[in-house]
Amino acid sequence: MEKYFYTVSFGLAGCEGAGVLEAENVEAAEDCARDLSIENAEMFGFYQDEDAFQDLDTVAEEDDGEEFEYPGYEETGTLDYYVELYVPEKHDDLI
Repeated sequence: MEKYFYTVSFGLAGCEGAGVLEAENVEAAEDCARDLSIENAEMFGFYQDEDAFQDLDTVAEEDDGEEFEYPGYEETGTLDYYVELYVPEKHDDLI
């Protein structure tokens, strides 16, 4: 198992996250970071809806009945996640 530093966000300022995870390889770390990115978005009330957005990387907050680009959704964002091998000297100040 390797340690990886990760960052997650979905396009709204102040809704970012970072940390360290353990994974077998970089692909597994990216999968885990994607899951953490989804959890991060959901903490702020933003959810996936493949039927509405035609992809799983767009997340949105349900609207209050007004008309928006995606019916039923107000503000949208795109999942963003990044991983790299964890280096304590480089990453400890970021988490």
